[in-house]
Amino acid sequence: MIQKLQEKAGYVSIETVVVASFMIVLGLYGLQELSSVASIVMDTAVEQLYAATEIITNLGTPAGAIK
Repeated sequence: MIQKLQEKAGYVSIETVVVASFMIVLGLYGLQELSSVASIVMDTAVEQLYAATEIITNLGTPAGAIK
């Protein structure tokens, strides 16, 4: 039995290569999508922070004086 395992130790089936390649590609696709979603979230957060800053800045301004 050990002899058979030693004979097959260097053998990698084509199915193993295909599945490993598919998993690598799927992982890279997931990272790309995560990056694009994170970019959208950061842009939205910056816009909301800017809007909140404008609101806070205008709190002390009289109602008719807001630009």
